[in-house]
Amino acid sequence: MIALHLAIAAFALPLSVVAKDVKPPVKVVQRAKYTLPLAVAPGYTGRVTVRGFGLDTATEVTADGVAVKVVGKSRKASPPQNVPPELTGDTEIDLELTLPKDFAAPHVALKVGTADAVKLLVVRGLVAEREPNDGFATGQLIIPPLTLHGTIEKSRDVDVYRFVGRKGQRWNFAVTARKLGSPVDALLTLYDEKRRVVESCDDTGSDADPSFAVTLPRDGVYFLSVIDSHDQGGGIFPYLLSVTPPSPASP
Repeated sequence: MIALHLAIAAFALPLSVVAKDVKPPVKVVQRAKYTLPLAVAPGYTGRVTVRGFGLDTATEVTADGVAVKVVGKSRKASPPQNVPPELTGDTEIDLELTLPKDFAAPHVALKVGTADAVKLLVVRGLVAEREPNDGFATGQLIIPPLTLHGTIEKSRDVDVYRFVGRKGQRWNFAVTARKLGSPVDALLTLYDEKRRVVESCDDTGSDADPSFAVTLPRDGVYFLSVIDSHDQGGGIFPYLLSVTPPSPASP
């Protein structure tokens, strides 16, 4: 009888060990970080990608007042080499979005799966960056006022824009990126036509997005450059550049 009890105990021991090793499945936390592009214009119909964490398990999306649906499969999507995933997220999902032409709200709140909603800005007259624009000779001509959607396409990429201004005019310049979750840590610099620095800004106080107002020192062509201050980049490094000249009533 004693031998029988010992045999039963020996047989039961592995079962108890196995039971202790069984762990409940890990719950995936979905978190949306930013959209590609960061902004669209009213009447836009096309693809929008949301990047974040755990989104490869998402299968549905909602947005108030806007037609939206998931396109294809959500997926793992690692950032470029040497870029920390916490800056860009490591998963993404593609959406098909249709905005009415008279859409008046300043943004669309996209809710992917169980993640908190992420903002896609809606900007009238939105202008797209055109490559190549990586130097003074190839700077993209812009006609302000405008908001431009650009991308730091690769490591050490420089985006240059040129415009015409007059002496004594007070202009405003601003980059929006980190506020919207983008990994771009922008450095914004204004040059005159002789390529001398007029003004430069990396951060605005505690805000990582640069902005400044400046009175133009002379008539002529001016250049704006946008770079990532850490020389990082890739197709998932978007930013918005706003250029606002004085009103017609100003000098």
